[in-house]
Amino acid sequence: MQSRFGLYCRAHRVIQVTSFILILLAIVVPAGHMIVYIPWLNGTNLVTLNGVAGIAYGATPVMLFRNEGTRLELFSLFPWRLINGVILLILWIVPWVTCGIFRPASQFAYIATCSITLAVVVGQFLRSDTLILFIIGQFLLQTVMWQSVRNLPIRFIMFAVNQPPLKVAFIISVSLFVISLIWVRDPLKTNKLGR
Repeated sequence: MQSRFGLYCRAHRVIQVTSFILILLAIVVPAGHMIVYIPWLNGTNLVTLNGVAGIAYGATPVMLFRNEGTRLELFSLFPWRLINGVILLILWIVPWVTCGIFRPASQFAYIATCSITLAVVVGQFLRSDTLILFIIGQFLLQTVMWQSVRNLPIRFIMFAVNQPPLKVAFIISVSLFVISLIWVRDPLKTNKLGR
């Protein structure tokens, strides 16, 4: 019989998610500064591989928490919510540790943690496939809207194309992590909306 740890890792696809994160980090560290050509931005603000990898990182809570294991945990007496909170903390820490080791990864860290919070909060209301499309769609929408809002106060919520100074980005990221923890009581609610 497998241990609870083994069952948790299997049910939540921990190995697949870890592999996905390692692939993203393998892109960010050597090539994160490379510019991704987006025709409608016209050089006013550039999207790099750090930004794209940060948006992709937002899919990790979907991969971890949208499964049968999460549904079963809702009926268990074992403190799975606490463990899910620890997993969320690890997801939040990884980008910032990468930033601490490799300073140019700060854009990746900021965008990744914003994307995680977006996935956890909006995931309460959307199915998995719709949530992934939402994450991609909001990124494209930010790049499309950037030309018209870059001089307006709304530009500060355009996290995919407008990063504040590092200290401010870190403070925002910590605040978003706390918001994510509030929602982790039933992460990416699966009991009502299905997968």
